[in-house]
Amino acid sequence: MHYTDLFQLPQRKDIVVTSIWHFALLHAGSLQSPQRKDLVIAGEWDPALLQMLIREHIPESLQLLLSNPLYHNPVWHEFSLMQHIHMVIEAAKRMLLMTGIDVVIPAAFHDLGKLLQFESAVTTGNYQFAGHEDLSVQIAQEYGQDSNVQFLVLYHDIPYQHRTDRIFLKLCKGDVDKLRHLLTMAACDTAGKGWTKAQHTQRPEIATKFQWICEDAGLDPAFTEVIQRACLEW
Repeated sequence: MHYTDLFQLPQRKDIVVTSIWHFALLHAGSLQSPQRKDLVIAGEWDPALLQMLIREHIPESLQLLLSNPLYHNPVWHEFSLMQHIHMVIEAAKRMLLMTGIDVVIPAAFHDLGKLLQFESAVTTGNYQFAGHEDLSVQIAQEYGQDSNVQFLVLYHDIPYQHRTDRIFLKLCKGDVDKLRHLLTMAACDTAGKGWTKAQHTQRPEIATKFQWICEDAGLDPAFTEVIQRACLEW
């Protein structure tokens, strides 16, 4: 089968996506909102079951992306795709407790588009996954996520692009709360990348960019400190 057909098979789509939600969201306890409860199946979740589902129902080559860091742009990612998404979700839960800003659902969707690119990546040997954001948005749309979630999924990696700091507020059309959510999502993504050699260089640069953006937009210094700490310490 072609791996681009993966999401044409409802049972496999459900296994991949709901497994990610289970893996990191089901045990969120008091952080679960009514919306989030609709996304996960009630009951105890055993992480070992996730691995069993992947082994038994996901094509073998796709398993490399889910579980092997070498197939997930290792210059910038210390972890496999599944581990990275899990860590970004965990960072989002931590952010929610510290700031009251909830980007947990966008965190669950933000990199799923890479699953649809993996066949091409294996063929070309290029594991950059350029354009995965648009595919991730398509998956979020299929799961009924609203425009706010889709926005955060689409632009989660904009800090890594060579853009001026003013582009952030422009993207948010002057909506400061939307900017806070975008910066929070980006900080969580940074935190979930781990500490490769390249990340030791890039993370301080991202933290500095966040400071410029927050100062330019007049955001609360306490918020600025939290998202910078996520880049520099988490």
